[in-house]
Amino acid sequence: MDYIQERYKEQLPAKALRPYVDCFWSSLAPAHIAPVTRRILPDGCIDFIFDLSPSSSCEGKVVGTMTRPLLFQITDSVCLVAVRFRPGGAVPFLNFAADEVTDLQCELPREWRMTRLADRLRNETTLSGRIHQLESALLDRLAETLPVDKRVQIAVSMIEQGHKRIGAIANEVGTSRQHLNRLFRQHVGVGAKCFGRIVRLQQLLAHVETAKQANWSFAALNVGYYDQAHMVTECRSLTGLTPTELAAR
Repeated sequence: MDYIQERYKEQLPAKALRPYVDCFWSSLAPAHIAPVTRRILPDGCIDFIFDLSPSSSCEGKVVGTMTRPLLFQITDSVCLVAVRFRPGGAVPFLNFAADEVTDLQCELPREWRMTRLADRLRNETTLSGRIHQLESALLDRLAETLPVDKRVQIAVSMIEQGHKRIGAIANEVGTSRQHLNRLFRQHVGVGAKCFGRIVRLQQLLAHVETAKQANWSFAALNVGYYDQAHMVTECRSLTGLTPTELAAR
């Protein structure tokens, strides 16, 4: 890890939010003597992030689904509180399609900023209080939101379970391959095939974290790559690093 003093925590959402929200998360770290560069890798999700650091005046931002790594430099103390949506789960809380913010960061929609949620988060003195404020804000908006598109929800689940043939998945949810890709771009931020690539990457990362000694040929086949060369090409495309370089971090 780039710096050992970071405190990162995740918390599951209330049951009513679980079709939409993967988790709430926080990241706290003191100021650093030297700048630290952090590399965030694609995970297929959209986040709402609130930077509560003393030097920040951020009212909250949307970080879109990523198809490439996000690099940012830390030069001051870090105090982030955020919600990570499930793939397809953020759009009901937005007023635009997910692909409008793919590989981008933008301010929260106006209706969110008007609630002055960032100020309420800053006024809380504990992490649990901040998570409670964020969860309450989502629950308050839940009655005004549309449900997650069932076709997208089922297709996401199938891809996460290892189904790779997009045409077969489209048939399963009762639509065409082209329409399924449009739905994915609208609700997830990327097409179904690209989402599958990101899922495989995350499965590879999980393997790297748990394996005592990397067996790249086994890892490639285990998570669904054609061979080791395919794995290296895909990993470099999505992260900017080879699997060996990732494992060394």
